[in-house]
Amino acid sequence: MTTLADIDRLAASIAALVTAQARSSDFWDMDDIAYHLRASKSTVTRWAALPDFPRPIRPPTAGRGLGHPLYLPAEVRKWALGHREGAPGRVGRPRKEAA
Repeated sequence: MTTLADIDRLAASIAALVTAQARSSDFWDMDDIAYHLRASKSTVTRWAALPDFPRPIRPPTAGRGLGHPLYLPAEVRKWALGHREGAPGRVGRPRKEAA
């Protein structure tokens, strides 16, 4: 027999899938990057200021200036994978070896 709790769990699962589908678009904004890389938006903002972070796409707005930054997901993923521990060209102090 289906209970109200079963229906609530199903509704939550559907909502999670819809959110994930909406976030897998052709372009990511800062919120999407934060979601996919499991970071805060303020951390993503700091990353975006790094020289090796992908350059944003900034479509013009109807008024003056440029729109909010958008990023290609493949470029952001490539950047993130380049920061694996032990990745070639990774900068920083080497970790101490376990004794």
